[in-house]
Order: sequence, then structure tokens, then C-alpha cells
Amino acid sequence: MSSRIVFLALAVCLAGLTAEPMPVIPASEIVARMEAADAARLRAFPGYTGKRSYLVQNTRFGVNATMNVEITVDQEGRKDFKVLESKGPGAVKKMVFQRMLDTEKKASSTITDQKATRISTLNYNFELLETVQMENGRSTYVLAAKPRIESQLLFEGKVWIDATDFAVVKIEGTPAKSPSFWVKKTRFVHQYKKVGGYWVAASNHSENDIRMFGTSTTHIDYTGYQISGPPQVVGQP
Repeated sequence: MSSRIVFLALAVCLAGLTAEPMPVIPASEIVARMEAADAARLRAFPGYTGKRSYLVQNTRFGVNATMNVEITVDQEGRKDFKVLESKGPGAVKKMVFQRMLDTEKKASSTITDQKATRISTLNYNFELLETVQMENGRSTYVLAAKPRIESQLLFEGKVWIDATDFAVVKIEGTPAKSPSFWVKKTRFVHQYKKVGGYWVAASNHSENDIRMFGTSTTHIDYTGYQISGPPQVVGQP
């Protein structure tokens, strides 16, 4: 048997070990299942603590700024931050780091604020683009998300939804509304991971094209999760 035939035979055998094709279901059903799973996660959500590390860089002006933060999230989803360490220009600490923390804290302060930023039919129109297997082997539905209103806290882009847990596992896009005249363009990629049965943020990387300052990048790593309650099988909002 030639090497080519052996290779083809092996490929056929391996194909038999792959997962079954994902069922093709409408975007409306995918989103309905996501929203139902999200509601269940919210009801069971025990809160958590964790750590974040922020890095802001601008190569044009040689700017490097870092911040390490401890975050606490209660059962209602409200967030509180404690800055452990911050290095870099004062303007970056005040105008970038502190503003990011303040904005996120405010967006989580009430149920109404949380709903206004949630990935849901209340805020977005969705369209199914494709099905994709992630690097970790999990199957996902990829949806186009278009915001219903222009808002600095909403985005336009793509959302990856886990085909088993119906939790958001990745977001890629641009803000629906520029946060400032000085920001010409922003693109971001937000990744999630599963910890103790909950889907939590893993990393966020964004590139900002700023007038007169060129391109600045911001990277956030999310680590040190301690779930306040017992592990469970559903994902985290």
C-alpha cells in the first residue's frame, strides 16, 4: 500500500472520530437559548473575586503604562475595584485607567445599567454567519451583532456563542459610537474562559487610532478567579 493510500485511510479513520456536525438552527433560536441560559446564570450567580493586569502602549511616544487591579463582583453583578499598583504617565492613569474602571463600575451599578449593555435582543440585531470550532475544541455559533442604538457601551461586530452552554465565548468588533472626537477608530477582541463551571473574562485586546497620537494598544488579562459559591455546570454572564 502506497504512502498516499495509507494517509487517506488514516484520514478516513480520523474523520470517524470527529464530533457530529453542528445542527443548523436560526439565529433567533440561538439568541433565545443564549438569553434563557443567561437568565439562569444570573439567578444562580454567586459573585466572585479576581485580578486584572492592564497594559497601555503607544510606540510613537514611547508610552508604557501598567495597572494591577483586584475586582469584586457581588451576587447582583455590581463591580468594585481596588487598584493594587499603577505605573506610567499621570495622564494615562487618570484619563485612561481610572476612566475605564469608573465606566465599568457605573455600567454594573444597577439592573437597568446592566441590561443596557447586555448582549441581547434588547440591544442588538443578530444574524448567523457560520459555525466554528474553537482552539479548545468547543463548537460555536458565530453571529453578526448590530446595535439598535448608537452608544459608547455597545458595539458592532461578531459574537461567538458556545453551542453547548449557549454562553458568549468571544466578541470582536468596534464601539457603536466613538468615545471621543480624538479617537478615530477602535477595534477590540474580548475572550472568555470557563472557570468552576462559569464563563468569565479571559483577556481583552484593543487597538485605538488616536488623532495626533497614532495607534495605542490596551491589553487586559483576567486571572485569579475565586468563585464565591459552589461550582456549577452553567456559564457566567
